Amino acid sequence: MLGQTLTSGSGNGAGSYALGLVHNEVRMDILRSDAKQLASTLLRDLIRPLIDFNFGTEVPMPVVRFAADEGEDLVALTTVLSLTVPLGIGVPQKSARDKFGIPAPEGDEPLLAAMAAAAAAATPKDGKPLPPLRPKQGKGLTS
Repeated sequence: MLGQTLTSGSGNGAGSYALGLVHNEVRMDILRSDAKQLASTLLRDLIRPLIDFNFGTEVPMPVVRFAADEGEDLVALTTVLSLTVPLGIGVPQKSARDKFGIPAPEGDEPLLAAMAAAAAAATPKDGKPLPPLRPKQGKGLTS
């Protein structure tokens, strides 16, 4: 009745991972089909009448598309970048910013820095660790 085996059972036993992948593909096919049908309905019932009323029937129809694909695995992309960039494989900043949806900084806007770079800047030149911070005697709250 439901059309899929994993919707009514737990998928125990061999092959449940493979079944899950197949069901994910079916889910994506249904999602893409729904997106195409929604775009067609919006064009036919909403956009076309508005264009006809405001501009006339000779104006070409716009194209409506919905992004119905699975998003890119940003964790995997981060791993690849962290392994390849130190090896000298150049990646344009704009490309990386676009992939992650991070806007370019404006003017003198403060930037996040790598923790390793910040720690290296805080280490004294002689390589000895800094002493722990202790409050000065006589200052602060008293109970």
